[in-house]
Amino acid sequence: MQLPNRLLFVDVETTGFFSSDRVVSLGLIAVDSQDIVAETYPIQAAHLIFDPGKKSHPRAEAVHGYDDWTLRHQDTFNVHAHALSKLFSDSPCVIAHNVEFDRRFIEQEFDLAGMPLPELEYFCTMRTYREQVGGRSGLNAILSQMGLARAGRIHGAFEDAWMAMQVYCWLNGLPRAIIGTPAMPLSNFKVPPPRPEGPLPRRSKRSKGTAKPALTPLLAGLVKDLSPLGTLMLYLAKSDGLVDSEISVLMEVVEAEALAREIMLSENEKIDVIADLMTLLTDDSSIDAAAEIIAANEISRASFMPRLRATAQADGTISEAERIAIARITDAFRNTVRSTS
Repeated sequence: MQLPNRLLFVDVETTGFFSSDRVVSLGLIAVDSQDIVAETYPIQAAHLIFDPGKKSHPRAEAVHGYDDWTLRHQDTFNVHAHALSKLFSDSPCVIAHNVEFDRRFIEQEFDLAGMPLPELEYFCTMRTYREQVGGRSGLNAILSQMGLARAGRIHGAFEDAWMAMQVYCWLNGLPRAIIGTPAMPLSNFKVPPPRPEGPLPRRSKRSKGTAKPALTPLLAGLVKDLSPLGTLMLYLAKSDGLVDSEISVLMEVVEAEALAREIMLSENEKIDVIADLMTLLTDDSSIDAAAEIIAANEISRASFMPRLRATAQADGTISEAERIAIARITDAFRNTVRSTS
């Protein structure tokens, strides 16, 4: 395999999953491929936090761990855009796990800063894993196979960029750094003042960013038809507080359903469909209603259990919380069968 001369491993944490959301933190690791082969690993790295100009979705905040008060006191992305752009322009290959997600948010931030990035090559470790190995392709599941793991439940952009580098080397038969993720604190973090009592003042309209994109009728219909399955998958994914690994399973479901309908989806459209599914309610009545709809359709019933298992196993293990969630979903189906018999 001919390696690019210089590689840039990236990860972003964002305010949510829609294309209208913004970057909260960015982790970057630039390294020459010859240094990876030589196992020397001198890296150029960055780990930055930003004021995204809008409040994070609660599920996104649970992943990245930064509340809105803290983020309001950080630099905006454009303050650092010029320095960051050189890291990208000097690295012709950008690598991430689920790279299309990171790519569109990074490119959007540079566009908003008035510094669009040049044409770059992008490499996705998640998609390559699916093609070469198959099976669960969430980052946690792959790291488990490699004997690695994130340090905790809160995701750091630099840690995930480092882990993407380990996965890339593993997939390509390259030497891997044997040390754990090196300490890389946020270099531009500003300690916020004490939080005031009561609700925070609303952000100004100017700082909210772009509006949530409206789905086309075709995509809205796809979301509607996937909503029963999406409700149960999301309920299961949320049960242990970890959602990102399950997103890869949801991506596969969206791709398979679009293919069956002969709908050609762009990467942005796929992510917007997933983002819309991530807003579904997962309360008891929603779970029962979803189970009833799936149980009434033979095709949905046949495909449901494999997808449920894939969701539960997306991060490499089935937690006790996920077992409890599976039991709740099973009960919903049993109640549906009793009510119709």
